[in-house]
Amino acid sequence: WTVCRDLLAPHVFELDSVSARLLLMSNFYEGGKLNPVIIRRAASRSRFTEVQSLAALNLSLQGSYREARVYLNRNTPQAIRSYVQAQELAAAHKVDEAAEYFRQSLETQWPEFKAVATAELYRHFALTGNRYKADQVWNGVKEEVEADTLPGTKELMAHQFALRGYEKQAMFLYRNLYRSGVPRAAVLNALWSEMVVDDSTGLLSQIQSLVMSDSLDCDANRLAMRFFRDHQDYPGVVRYGVKTVAYCPDAVEPYSDVGNALLELRRAVEAKVYFAKYLERGGDRNKVPTYMR
Repeated sequence: WTVCRDLLAPHVFELDSVSARLLLMSNFYEGGKLNPVIIRRAASRSRFTEVQSLAALNLSLQGSYREARVYLNRNTPQAIRSYVQAQELAAAHKVDEAAEYFRQSLETQWPEFKAVATAELYRHFALTGNRYKADQVWNGVKEEVEADTLPGTKELMAHQFALRGYEKQAMFLYRNLYRSGVPRAAVLNALWSEMVVDDSTGLLSQIQSLVMSDSLDCDANRLAMRFFRDHQDYPGVVRYGVKTVAYCPDAVEPYSDVGNALLELRRAVEAKVYFAKYLERGGDRNKVPTYMR
């Protein structure tokens, strides 16, 4: 979602309705952090209710409640109205009223939105000291994910808990996803430190599955490069690092990783090219050997 948001945001004036929706949705999933000017511009690209509703959701996360209400209309789903109202009530320290509106926002047919609202309801109870209610929400989450929740929705819910600082809950969800046996880049990134130690072979197998399913995928190639870097396999770093910089247009650090790997392979001329690109993209000069600058 971050990559999607960061790719679309600079082109907000050129977006069609579909792209504007995608930008606002990915930003909502990432906590609504975009400049409000970009949110307004994206909303202006389409009068569809869904796009306008997403603009309201994003602005409510920034505390711009009055402006958020401007983007709500009679066609806006009640769950989204309730979520915006809940954010405003929570900011006004109206704890019980906010909780009720957050509960109402869970009554939606949009699974990803429900994942966000659930994490927000959990945080509301946790921050207001109602541990019992927070535990009730969390127990409901565990029941849902053990049932038939789609992997993509599980992943988003894990991300939402992590985004709000609840690492224990996020890791539970990521581990649940890992046990499902379906390789997902976000899951491998989240579990990286423990898998490198406890299940290095399984980690490599899942990364290879990701690369085989889509050899042009940015995240899959970045994970492969990271694996080989951590294991000091320099030919592997170069192989997947070259792909990473090709398929991850905003990547910076991989240029440095490839440069260092090439130095280890005594290919200094090629290394200098990658270090130069690393610096051109705003990389840290201190990470580049003096004789390579």
